[in-house]
Amino acid sequence: MKRLKTFSEQKAPHEASSWKPRVLSLQAIVVGIVGLMLSVLQLAVGVTETVRQLDGIQSEAMYRATAGLDLLTAIPARGAEAGRGHTDAGALLVSLRSIADVYAHNHPGETILIETGREVDDQPSAANDIVTWGDNDLNVRRAFVLGDGSARISGFFSARIDLTDDYAVWHNDILKRAQLAAFIVLSVLMLAVLLMRATVISPLERLSGLTRRLAAGELVEVPKSHDRAQEICDLSEALVVFRNNLAQKDALEAANVVAMRKLERATGNLDMALRSMTQGLALFDAHHRLLLVNQRFLEIFDLSEKAFGAKLSAQDVQDVITARIAATHGAIDRSAGGELFGRHLGQLFTQAEPVSGEEAFGDRMIAFTHVITDEGGWVTTVEDVTERRAQEARLAYLSRFDSLTGLPNRTQFNDRLTMDLAWAADNGIKLAAIGLDLNKFTEINDQRGHSAGDAVLIAIGRRLDSAMQEGEFVGRIGGDEYCALKKFRSQAEVSEFIARIERCFHEPIRVEENDISVGVSIGVAIYPDDAVDAEQLVNNADLAKYRAKRSVTQNVCFYEAAMDEVSRERRAMARDLWDALERDEFHLTYQVQKNIRSRETIGYEALIRWTHPTRGAIPPDAFIPIAEECGAILPIGRWVLRRACQDAIAWNDNLRVAVNLSPVQIANDDIVKLVHETLLETGLVPQRLELEITESTIIGDKAHALHVLRQLKALGITVALDDFGTGYSSLDTLNSFPFDKIKIDRSFLMEAEMKEDSRAIVKAVVALGRSLDVPVLAEGVETVGQLSILEEEGCEEAQGFLFGRPARLTSDEVTETIERSA
Repeated sequence: MKRLKTFSEQKAPHEASSWKPRVLSLQAIVVGIVGLMLSVLQLAVGVTETVRQLDGIQSEAMYRATAGLDLLTAIPARGAEAGRGHTDAGALLVSLRSIADVYAHNHPGETILIETGREVDDQPSAANDIVTWGDNDLNVRRAFVLGDGSARISGFFSARIDLTDDYAVWHNDILKRAQLAAFIVLSVLMLAVLLMRATVISPLERLSGLTRRLAAGELVEVPKSHDRAQEICDLSEALVVFRNNLAQKDALEAANVVAMRKLERATGNLDMALRSMTQGLALFDAHHRLLLVNQRFLEIFDLSEKAFGAKLSAQDVQDVITARIAATHGAIDRSAGGELFGRHLGQLFTQAEPVSGEEAFGDRMIAFTHVITDEGGWVTTVEDVTERRAQEARLAYLSRFDSLTGLPNRTQFNDRLTMDLAWAADNGIKLAAIGLDLNKFTEINDQRGHSAGDAVLIAIGRRLDSAMQEGEFVGRIGGDEYCALKKFRSQAEVSEFIARIERCFHEPIRVEENDISVGVSIGVAIYPDDAVDAEQLVNNADLAKYRAKRSVTQNVCFYEAAMDEVSRERRAMARDLWDALERDEFHLTYQVQKNIRSRETIGYEALIRWTHPTRGAIPPDAFIPIAEECGAILPIGRWVLRRACQDAIAWNDNLRVAVNLSPVQIANDDIVKLVHETLLETGLVPQRLELEITESTIIGDKAHALHVLRQLKALGITVALDDFGTGYSSLDTLNSFPFDKIKIDRSFLMEAEMKEDSRAIVKAVVALGRSLDVPVLAEGVETVGQLSILEEEGCEEAQGFLFGRPARLTSDEVTETIERSA
């Protein structure tokens, strides 16, 4: 073995006297240079390490802050991806606050706040995080939006990381490195001084040997005198290696600390995710042993954590679930429990693909999914879908049945009609489509309230349903309309079926201690006599039903071809009405109104006339109802009002013009504005305009109609009640609104000369007007005898053919009429 040299084997002092001064000087220089290099190296390493540590602290702080924000941001995002876009935003916000508190509790030094009440973008993201570095902390804010529309909640997630301890450690490390650098510098200076004052070979050899042993772990031979320069190089190299080893050790220790913290955070995030899952989760290994189960899994099957204290097998888990469900339902066998594993796992490992399905566990429906893991085990997720399936069943029911009466709805009626038509065609029989419409059902709602109306609909539905026999169908298609289907071979079968339906309406319906009688209009169309397809058959039944509704004597009508012709005629006339204004086919005629005593002209009533390019003159009673049905009465009414006011401007200032208003116009909210603008545009004095309405105008929506009439009267115009006496509540109408004039319907005056009853009505109306201090005008005066009756009864005003037929008037014609009457 090679023997290592020691310090005692050095040459005698006299042998080195010739070169010792040079060696000492050289050694002092070398030591100085080495000391300077070590100082610079230590300073560079210290600065680099300090910067790296600061970057590490800030990177880790940023990671901790964004990790908490990512967790909160991901929860509503997963809800949106799972189709729960309409989840309650307030409830989700409360859940997010709870999760933020739990997260902050599990991560000391971290604080997560949720600020609301600020408008943010609809799509918040990590790219828009607001990062603020404080002296001892880090703040990161991220915008969020929950929900949409009126339920929208927005604000910011704010994460604060306390860096006081990290910065303190960092500052302490800087201090240590500064002390180390100062120590090295001082050591070098001390060594240099010692070398200048005494021999430095022995300390250098010992230091060299020590550093080599630290670097390589072995002893080395003491260098010879001529190798002293190489010794310094070895020393430098050893110091560098030693320093690098120390740096590597520090780096490994720091990396280990970071890795441990990441592992702790990942474990905490996993625990939080498992607790926050809406699905139950169970993890099994390759030996079918349970490794992990979350709280939701236990809640779904109503199990306690004690039941899963040991590593149970999949079969043990199945038995525990089955026993729990059986105990809950009072059963002694397993009939109440479904199967969560068994055949499902066999399929899973056979096809090596996820297996999903649903099983009934007692009174609940559980959806499950099995997925194989890379280690040979599997993950089972479960979800309680009982309420979802019940809701789906409810929606399926509502899509086919009426929610109020429980009868089949329009969708099911259409499906049944299609099926019955095909069956009738295949078997050579007939099919009756029957439409039913309750009479005056709107009055029940208006007079007794919608709750009473609903009670009537429910009662009628029950009666109709109980009257049906095998193969027959009845349903509610909307509002107060019902429908029925009857397959038959003889007409007697249809008659008997309709008679059964009519009997359902014979007895009054008891609602809140009141008996309500309900009539019905019935329309019948027969396949294949009246139509061969479903749509036409239903349309023809509706036409027959509308005819029955208009009829006074019939409540059951069968479809006739003429009905279709009338319907087409009305539709054609409706189309022509919309174009009549543009083609200038309307014109106004005026019927003079007289004072009976003085025979003076007091005004004119404007009457619209329509001259059709192909049909010729069409009377108002033929086209006005159609115009009201199709909505054309609104532009026509605007034209009549404006034209009548324009014509009246050219008349004597004492003459007024009377214009009839349709119930559709009164129902329109713009009528008051229209009248006001027309008066301003034409310059007609409001007192010269008289608007005439019938009782039917008020009956539809009494509150709205009276409100409109008061607004019109506030403009200064007069309001007359036309066709008085023909309605069913004339006195109530007079009591509801202070009319400026009452007009007696012409039907009473036409029979006043021959019937005492009609004359008595005229006398009563005139007396009523006198007692109310309201002028009375009689319509339809055609004979001198009728005029004499009015004079005897004290009627003040009249109009009719006796004074002149309606005609177009110019200002000169108006003047002549006034002069003739004078």
